[in-house]
This record gives sequence, C-alpha cells and structure tokens, in this order.
Amino acid sequence: MYADNGLTDVQSFLYFPADASQMQAIVNHIFFERGLRFIFSTRSKVPWILKEDRKTRFFEGDYQFIPGKDEIIAEGKAGYVVSFGEMLYRSWDAVLRCRERGLDVGLINKPSLNVVDEQVCFSESHLRSNTWIDAGL
Repeated sequence: MYADNGLTDVQSFLYFPADASQMQAIVNHIFFERGLRFIFSTRSKVPWILKEDRKTRFFEGDYQFIPGKDEIIAEGKAGYVVSFGEMLYRSWDAVLRCRERGLDVGLINKPSLNVVDEQVCFSESHLRSNTWIDAGL
C-alpha cells in the first residue's frame, strides 16, 4: 500500500474495515488520535459480516476495535484464510462452503494493514495448521 509512506520519523496507520459496523468502530476509536491515519473504504455496499450462526453481526454488540490486532472470525484446524476489507465477506463465504464440505478452515480479519499481530500469527494453534491463504488484493 502506497499510503504507508515509509518515512522513519512518522508512522502512518492503514485501516480497512470489512463492513459499516467495523467502519464506525474504527472511526470512533481513532478519530482523535494524533498522527497520520488512513481508512480505506470501497464505494460499493458490502454485506454485514455475520457470526457463525449467520444471524448475529460480528462487529456489533460487545465488539471493540483494537488497532494492530488481527481478529479471528472463526478458528480452524486445517488452515486459515487471512483477509481484510471488502474481501472479508467473500472469504467468509468461501470458508463456510469449505466447512460444509468437511474442511475445517478458519478465517482471520486483518483490519490494520501495516502492522503485524505476532500474537495471532505465531500462536500455537495457528502454527499447528500449516496452511495460510491470503485473500487480500
């Protein structure tokens, strides 16, 4: 992403919410912070990201946006799809289809694009699954 300016004296933060609820949570959290922040958005409407029950919205209720934190949408044993922004709903659909066919795939949302969440990436359960699929750009 070219918005990550690469300057050593200034850190810019890149955010790409998955739906309107997450957009609101991100804006509410970072609006008054100092420094460069970029929030990417599509011009198209995207569906709400729903929990595994396919009824409850993932980014509402007790959801709290934490900058730099990857979000586990669903745990998986066979591998993980890592996605962000408008691709998350498509990735979630693919994960649910895989699960219907017996493949236990998980999904990770990465709303903070230029920060590595080592806690999620290198957790023991995620390292045990050998497959990671990047569904980004």
